[in-house]
Amino acid sequence: KAMVGCRWSSAPVCPNVLQLLEWFDHRRRYTMILERPVPCQDLQSFCEENGYLDESLAKKVLLQLISALKHCESRGVLHRDVKPENLLISTESHDIKLLDFGCGDLLKDSAYKYFAGTLEYAPPEWFRQRRYHAGPATVWSVGVTLYNILRTEGHLQKQTVQETEITSRC
Repeated sequence: KAMVGCRWSSAPVCPNVLQLLEWFDHRRRYTMILERPVPCQDLQSFCEENGYLDESLAKKVLLQLISALKHCESRGVLHRDVKPENLLISTESHDIKLLDFGCGDLLKDSAYKYFAGTLEYAPPEWFRQRRYHAGPATVWSVGVTLYNILRTEGHLQKQTVQETEITSRC
């Protein structure tokens, strides 16, 4: 996690990624100082309070999320926990910022053999093979995120892990 922080602290600013302003290492305890954009709320809460997004706003959010993830990739960082709760949306401009790199890792070409993130957003190959590659896993989590912000009925994330595993085997 310290390496992700180090790599991130030297990154150029991306308007769709929460900016790391400073970080400190005191005896292997890390403190990060992040920007605090206002007024905003996480995208999941925004959808619950205001209704799910219409197609044009969902498209705007999706394009900004892709921009944020491309920025991460260019810095050699894999987020690994893309979901509506990890996206801040401005309540005025509807611009988004990707946050919470706590599950993040350095990007690699080989398969990841341990899972970090939210299981409901895990790719099917994780349940089948207990491994996944960065690109396809990110695309999967973006797709689940898009589904969750567009739909008008219950949340996919409220499925149990067992239901998710059963679904992935079908």
